[in-house]
Amino acid sequence: MKEKRTITKLFTSLSLVTFVNIISGIVSESANAAIVNGSFETGLNGWMTGGVVSIENGSFGVTPTDGVNQALATTADGSLPTSVIDGLEDFLGVPLGIFDDPGDPFLGAATEGSALKQTFTAQAGDTLTLDWNFLTDDTVNPDYAFVILSPETELNNLTFDDLIKLSASDGLMGSASIFAEETGYGSFSASIPTDGTYLLGIGVIDAGDVIGDSGVLLDNVVLEQQPTSVPEGSSLISLGLLGACFLGQLGLRHLKQ
Repeated sequence: MKEKRTITKLFTSLSLVTFVNIISGIVSESANAAIVNGSFETGLNGWMTGGVVSIENGSFGVTPTDGVNQALATTADGSLPTSVIDGLEDFLGVPLGIFDDPGDPFLGAATEGSALKQTFTAQAGDTLTLDWNFLTDDTVNPDYAFVILSPETELNNLTFDDLIKLSASDGLMGSASIFAEETGYGSFSASIPTDGTYLLGIGVIDAGDVIGDSGVLLDNVVLEQQPTSVPEGSSLISLGLLGACFLGQLGLRHLKQ
């Protein structure tokens, strides 16, 4: 009889643990997905790249803002052409010609570029932040670095005006890197407007010609999440009923034994 009671107690304990795990799993389903490897400490793990993208450390001549690594996208040989099939736009999933400045059809015409991207899920009110540094050897044409932050379902509808231009070729200072000039690291922040799956794309565009390379350094990409909410309303009632039924069954089983 004592052995039977011991087995019953063990079964009850294990069943209770299982029940708690089920509830925990249901609650945790509403948790957000974080940006993977936002400081590039494991190389480009978690990111997809198009064109010329590399990992650099402090020996590049610019100190990373978080950890020892930073990502660099450039318009050097090997970057992707723009406004063509299988070019930079296709890599990012945006319309052809989106990088051409309609207000400057000559110097503002994009020719090539490179980018890295990552998709993530977020809730309304989350905040995406990142550190960037635009570098260039071209101070004649308006090369620029950009961010695309959009729900995946809206990518096909984006236009030039939806690009977030981090910097054009102004506000520059001398650089200790392979580039002649840079802006120095700045910070970008954007609030997520609605729940969903988003594309984050960061890159650099060579405009007007293919002479004189430019680049963008990226580091410390973070999705600051809202506190995870627990189920409300009918979900809580359902969980309560499930818990009551479960514990009732345990009670009956115990009485019979």
